[in-house]
Amino acid sequence: MKPFFDDVPERLEACQLVVSRSGASSIADITAIGRPSILIPFAAATGDHQTANSRALAEAGAAVVLPESVLDAESLNRDIRSILSDEGRATKWPPGPFLSGAPMRRPALQI
Repeated sequence: MKPFFDDVPERLEACQLVVSRSGASSIADITAIGRPSILIPFAAATGDHQTANSRALAEAGAAVVLPESVLDAESLNRDIRSILSDEGRATKWPPGPFLSGAPMRRPALQI
C-alpha cells in the first residue's frame, strides 16, 4: 500500500480488482479500464458526492460500495474474497457503452 502511484493506468490494467475512493477521476479510470471494484466513498466529501458517483457502478453490478463507517479489515477482506471467488463477478464487466468505458456513438450531424 502506498498513498500515491505515478503509474495508475498500468496498475489498473494489470489488476483484477480495484479498491478505490469514488471521486470522479477514479470512476472514469475504472470504467475506462473495465475492472470490478470496491468503492470506498470519502465520507467528508462535499454533499456526499462520492457515494453518488459510485451508485451507477454498484447498480450495474460492477462495484461494491463499502462506506467508511463500516470499513475495517474484516469487511474489506469479505468483499475482496466475495468478488474474486466468483468467476462471473471477477471476470465479467457489465455490458453497455457507459460501463465498458467505450464512448457512446452520436449520430452524424445532418446538414
